[in-house]
Amino acid sequence: MLFEKGHALATGRPKASSNKSTEIVKRKVALLLENNIKIVQDDLNQMSPRDRGNALLEFKKFVIPTQKVIEAEDIPRS
Repeated sequence: MLFEKGHALATGRPKASSNKSTEIVKRKVALLLENNIKIVQDDLNQMSPRDRGNALLEFKKFVIPTQKVIEAEDIPRS
C-alpha cells in the first residue's frame, strides 16, 4: 500500500475544488476569444444559421458548467 487510511498526506484535492489545469485552459480560451472577438464575430456572421447555432452551443460549454447525470431511485409509497 502506498498510503494507509488516515495518513495526513493522503488527503488529495478537496471535494468541489477546481482543477488547476482546467482553470488555466478555460482562462486561455477566454483570452483567445477576447483578443479575437472581431474575427470570431465575422466568422459567425458568415456561417449558416445551423452552424452558427452549433458554434454558439460549443462556446456555451466554457461559460455554463455542464450538469452531471443523477440517478433517482423509485421509493415505494406505503
